[in-house]
Amino acid sequence: MFVPVAAAADIRLQPPREPGTIAPRYQHERGLLALRADTRPDQLIQRGKLLLQPSAGWMAGFAGGQVLVIRFAHQPLSAIHPEQGQVELYLDAPPRHPEQGLLEMEVHAPYRQLAPGAQMQAQEQWTLLRYSGPDEEQAQRRFLCSQANALALANACDAPPAPR
Repeated sequence: MFVPVAAAADIRLQPPREPGTIAPRYQHERGLLALRADTRPDQLIQRGKLLLQPSAGWMAGFAGGQVLVIRFAHQPLSAIHPEQGQVELYLDAPPRHPEQGLLEMEVHAPYRQLAPGAQMQAQEQWTLLRYSGPDEEQAQRRFLCSQANALALANACDAPPAPR
């Protein structure tokens, strides 16, 4: 699972509170957040939510020889409700068989208070691609970079480190 995120400050973790659980582990390198549910020897269930302010309007999840790319209009942090992220990832993965778990990929539109009868719209574009490479982060990063121009995946290729 990959989301373009510029800085560590753009990542908020809601850890689990239940016994026998542990917060999801993620990597944030070169402008991309990578979330994986790997086998755990300690028998703890990986569970929790990441609230993200992406640096571009897309996310991608790899599973079973395919990748789902979800594209959406990138919004400034000020447009999103403060208790949410524009992208939220919820993971609930059993320790021995994480592939049998759940990964929720959620996009939030700008927060608005609507008058009765008023409307608003938000759109996402989903693209499913075949992926025959290894289930390995660097290979998946290279694949996303190879698709960056065709799918307009801003920040999919190695980004410079965020200023400190």
